[in-house]
Amino acid sequence: TEFLRCILNQFLEEFQIDGLKSEINPVVDLFGGEVIQNVECNICKNNSRTKEPILDLTLPLNTRNQNNSSSVITIQNLLFDYFLPENLEEENEYKCDECNKLVNATKKYEFSKLPKILILSLKRFIVSNVGQKYSYKKLNDYIEILEIIEIEQKQFQLISVVVHSGIRR
Repeated sequence: TEFLRCILNQFLEEFQIDGLKSEINPVVDLFGGEVIQNVECNICKNNSRTKEPILDLTLPLNTRNQNNSSSVITIQNLLFDYFLPENLEEENEYKCDECNKLVNATKKYEFSKLPKILILSLKRFIVSNVGQKYSYKKLNDYIEILEIIEIEQKQFQLISVVVHSGIRR
């Protein structure tokens, strides 16, 4: 995925004209989408909305909704989990602009613009920090990949799957 991102970013730079984005950009036209991140303070209910342009989505494998370890993980379920509300609390509290302090909040993503071609990558590593050292654990769970996935009544057909094998150094 890193190689593909590098190529797409290079193409994006090629379509810059005097520092301004060209009106016609095939990379954005084909792969560009937009996600809105909503964060709502649980105290004052202030809502912060941030638009984020995307060329791809990275879906974590250690999803919040996978309670049953014997259940099959599907791309459709990973996408569903990505868009579930997330509670920001304890060491992950949110700095509310209205309350001017760290508070519990709820974060949720939603698509505001679906791309024509959707690139998904799976985050298969969990990073742990033990003292001054970081450790990586690769999740080798079986993922069921269907040829068609649906998001907001739009169907995406599978074109390619890249499987990286080897160890992370």
